[in-house]
Amino acid sequence: VSSGLEVAGWILHQLGKEAVIGAWLDDDEEANRTELETLIRLAHEGEVDVAVVGSEVLLRGELEPDALLALLREARERLPAQVPLTTADTRESFLAHPELLDAIDLVYVNYHPYWAGVAIENAVPTLAAWHDEMLEYAGATPVVVSEAGWPSAGGANGDAEAHQKAQLALAEEALAVVQHLAPPGVGARSLKEC
Repeated sequence: VSSGLEVAGWILHQLGKEAVIGAWLDDDEEANRTELETLIRLAHEGEVDVAVVGSEVLLRGELEPDALLALLREARERLPAQVPLTTADTRESFLAHPELLDAIDLVYVNYHPYWAGVAIENAVPTLAAWHDEMLEYAGATPVVVSEAGWPSAGGANGDAEAHQKAQLALAEEALAVVQHLAPPGVGARSLKEC
């Protein structure tokens, strides 16, 4: 939310959109404090509809789980009660740290089959299986796919190859599946049902 992004919520609201605003966290405690304070201030000004504290900070290993939990708990205490709180991370990070569920209102999960070495033809079925796993993990906590994608360049990773055709194939196939999901507010359905 720093470096000029403080106005993002206001701009989104002017456009009639929901403002999902994040505090970037890393291994710099002072910068983390600035990010969290800015996020909390903006939430109290009405410019935050969903507060995201950290994005893949566990995946990157820049914060220990206990440190992230402490920041999430502080944010929950200080944010307006009506502003949902989450952190965004990978499926693997959430599954390794189920204690995160007690500190968040929503699960914002990032799925990247390329980085798991999944071949493009298996990417959407893999996403479906991962999502079903996350729905089970989260129980009553809503699960939101906060990132999913495929690189357009960069070579191979296991059975996955980075190129524009694969990127487009994943986007088209995933979009076709998502269009069959229940609309927001109706409830999550298994991707396998689609």
